[in-house]
Amino acid sequence: MEDNADARSKILDELEYLGLTHYEAELFLALSRGGMTARELAQTTEIPYTKVYAVLEKLNQLNLVQRVSSSPSLFSIPEPDIVIGILCDEVRSRIDEIEGHITNYLSVVRKNVNKSDDLNMSWNMVGSSKVRYYLQTMVKKARRSIYVMDPGIRTVDSKLHEIIKSKTDVQLKMIFSSSDLKEIPRDLIPFSRISDRLNSRYYVFDGETSFMISMEKDHEIYGIVEPCSNCVLQSREHFEMVWDRSRPASPKG
Repeated sequence: MEDNADARSKILDELEYLGLTHYEAELFLALSRGGMTARELAQTTEIPYTKVYAVLEKLNQLNLVQRVSSSPSLFSIPEPDIVIGILCDEVRSRIDEIEGHITNYLSVVRKNVNKSDDLNMSWNMVGSSKVRYYLQTMVKKARRSIYVMDPGIRTVDSKLHEIIKSKTDVQLKMIFSSSDLKEIPRDLIPFSRISDRLNSRYYVFDGETSFMISMEKDHEIYGIVEPCSNCVLQSREHFEMVWDRSRPASPKG
């Protein structure tokens, strides 16, 4: 990355996003160039010398900085990439915890609210990251069955594949195009069938939610969540019909 004012400002913002104060981010960025004394850090960052030691102590407590020598004290970042990885993991853990708290709260609130037609409305989402996150979340939540119809096997990426593999306690049925037989992961073949003609791409989770997916010519991904019982029933019936007419996805085809 080019070392200029804009790039440096962006990195400082990102470090602060990870939970560091402005002074902590300034010292951390300065130490990324190599070991420095407290006085050198004060001169480099323009942070008051009287505050540098306190900030360094906090960074040390966070395991982001260590004292590598004394007389004079020299401070350094042990392994910058590992240190940042640990910091990011801590933030992810905190985000997961927050997500769990909010999700549980909203679930309780919804249970205490009378069901209405609004809760059965379709939900549209645009963008591969949103679609893939929804798929990963729903696969993790599935308790009884996961049905997958995917011409092109384009939505089953490596991460989703790993999550699906871990769902050993659910009924898994997957239908792919015959032209994509070679692309089907070997461990998913026992649960897969192939069809010569597939026009739809969707998932059905536990027979309760249908997720239709479309991919436009510009490779943008669109997803439509259909929670209404009739929509799910139609999707499941169509899936079962295609499944019955499909061939086992054996390596020989």
